[in-house]
Amino acid sequence: YVDASSDNFPPMNILNGDGQLTGFGPELADAVIKAIDGDITHIHSSSWVQVLEWLNAGKADFIHDTGHTKGRDKFLDYSEPIIEMPEVIFVRPDQYDITDIRSLEGKTVACVNKHITHLYLQNFPKINCFEVKTPAEGLYELVSGNVDAFIYPKQIVLYLAQNLRLTDKIKMTGEPLRTLTWSMLVKEGNK
Repeated sequence: YVDASSDNFPPMNILNGDGQLTGFGPELADAVIKAIDGDITHIHSSSWVQVLEWLNAGKADFIHDTGHTKGRDKFLDYSEPIIEMPEVIFVRPDQYDITDIRSLEGKTVACVNKHITHLYLQNFPKINCFEVKTPAEGLYELVSGNVDAFIYPKQIVLYLAQNLRLTDKIKMTGEPLRTLTWSMLVKEGNK
């Protein structure tokens, strides 16, 4: 079985010093495939769009960590959720006028292209989405002042900020927008 995933969603998926995919996402995928006496190969990309394309094209059999959306239900079959994380708004420490989704109207928000947060923000046409390829890029756009906010799962941003030594350059604001879930998935109908 070929498992596809992003490689920049720590601590779920992260590259080690040798460029190998590590984290509890691939470990969980390994355990699932071992339980059915199968062999597994992992492929990964920093581009989430490419990961979805691999599944669609048949280069991958499943993805071990995909956020659930109603739109994706039309072409993907999901397992039970394997993880939940709050989706939160991050701003620079001197930003005080952003406190919730409504306060983002007219603002520019970094969002990872085709990530479930990006899809969600498309429901708010008065919010300007600034598409980035990776969560680290979204964090850099925020701290450099190119965007007003970055919305993404809390634990991922905090992990990246700590590793990139940017924790003093960001803060969370307001309540979480929602709780996101991730599941393993296959193309619709692939049992």
